[in-house]
Amino acid sequence: MGRSYLIHSNDRAFAQKELERLYTELGVKPGSDNDVLSIHPAADKKSIGVKEIEELIHWSSLKPHTAPQKLGEIHSAELLTTEAQNKLLKTLEEPSEHTSLVLISAHAGSLLETIRSRCITFEYLRAVTSGTEDSFLSRPFSVQLKTIDEIGAIRDRAEQRLALEELLLNLSKEQRRLLHGPDSKKALRNIATIQKTATMLTRNVSLKLALENLIIQLQP
Repeated sequence: MGRSYLIHSNDRAFAQKELERLYTELGVKPGSDNDVLSIHPAADKKSIGVKEIEELIHWSSLKPHTAPQKLGEIHSAELLTTEAQNKLLKTLEEPSEHTSLVLISAHAGSLLETIRSRCITFEYLRAVTSGTEDSFLSRPFSVQLKTIDEIGAIRDRAEQRLALEELLLNLSKEQRRLLHGPDSKKALRNIATIQKTATMLTRNVSLKLALENLIIQLQP
């Protein structure tokens, strides 16, 4: 029976060890052209889109070539676009009988909660002095803006609303983690700013402009 996994770690050695363990458990030979599909963001792109996920879904429906199971790997999974994550949901929830999937990410907090909840998670995070290793605001500013563009491009209103709520919730959680530190006053102001933006977005305002203004104000 196929399963869905998430390796969440900022330690490459740990992530590689867990991946190799999955190879052993599934009887899959690393590097197998037929029984392993490894997805990475293209060198000229900063995201993993719907096209790659559609290819993964089709590949997962095919029977294994030599091994008893196949393994589909998504590296740097935090770079999955919101639409790509939504496309992947059903396959993660109900993987095919002979294919398991593994998402590998150092920033799993950037993934939709609906993605994370469908995976068996192996997690190890090395301590970092900044305390922002797995936060949305620790990602490059260009990637933050791209996430906003992706949310704005979602055509289905219900899906867009879910993605928006997910983003605002994650931003609030990040700030609440700072309430007991030296930046507690700024964190309180940021939480109020997030709540104000959430209220504004229930009115007839530009989603893109409101979110861009929000993340500019939240920058460390």
